[in-house]
Amino acid sequence: MSYGNRGYIAAAGCGLATILFFAGVTYHSSVSSPNEPQGNYREQAEIERRYADAVTENASAPAYAAYPEPNSSDCYKAQNHDSADLCAQWRAAIAAERAANASWWGVFWVVIGTALSGAGLFALLAALNQTERSLREAARANDIAKDNTAIENRAWIFPVGQADIARISDMAKGNVFFHFRRGWDNVGKTPALNCKALSRTYQIRAGEPLPDHFDSSFPADHPGTVIGPGLPVQVGESFLTRDDVAAMMVGATRIIIWYFIEYETPFVEGPCHTSLAIEVKAISNDPSNLDQTNVSGGLFMFDILGAYGSVR
Repeated sequence: MSYGNRGYIAAAGCGLATILFFAGVTYHSSVSSPNEPQGNYREQAEIERRYADAVTENASAPAYAAYPEPNSSDCYKAQNHDSADLCAQWRAAIAAERAANASWWGVFWVVIGTALSGAGLFALLAALNQTERSLREAARANDIAKDNTAIENRAWIFPVGQADIARISDMAKGNVFFHFRRGWDNVGKTPALNCKALSRTYQIRAGEPLPDHFDSSFPADHPGTVIGPGLPVQVGESFLTRDDVAAMMVGATRIIIWYFIEYETPFVEGPCHTSLAIEVKAISNDPSNLDQTNVSGGLFMFDILGAYGSVR
């Protein structure tokens, strides 16, 4: 075979190979068409098909609203992830708002409760104060009742009757004495216990002031007696000489008779007492009248010195 024929044969072979290559490419393209999906293309096609079916199936469902009613749960029926997520966020915002409102009202009622508790505490304190005042008033009323009972039932020793002076003549010695008498009785309803009584006579020169107080001490051996209701008290007697009374009549001296009676009663704690100071004065300034047999009527008068008297 000549070299020219060999060139024709090689060229024809190359052309045949080229024709076969393009034929194979065309065949492969026809096999990978959408009518017969393979690999990842097949899965994607399946997803798109199912989504299309779901859209078709729910075409009659109501349209989804991005802002749901607060008490509605329809937004949870959203057909895709974005809508459901938006719904969840919105419902979370609504829940937070409700929690804030509930918290505000909680604080409001706490404040109201605190105010009412304060008012209740104030009322309680006022009630306690009123109760304390009532107890004090009740105790005071009891003390008053107790005092009234004591006043009504205790022993009371007071002077009774009229005071007078009797002229007594000592015929043996030729002297004249004047006996001053003053009656004292237990005018109370119960006995006076451990009763002691004294009288002291003071002659004070004219112009001298009266003492601030008179001696009320008893001798150590002074006996105490029981004086029943309505009974008299034996008080020491006061005797004045004619010269003593005559000095008083002409204004040279003042005559003061001091009485002090001490006793006890179950209704009062501690000793009780009655004291009285009396000044003897003459109606006449003529001492010759003292020589009369009866001088009790019309020669003397008696002034009570109130600053020195007391009763307990």
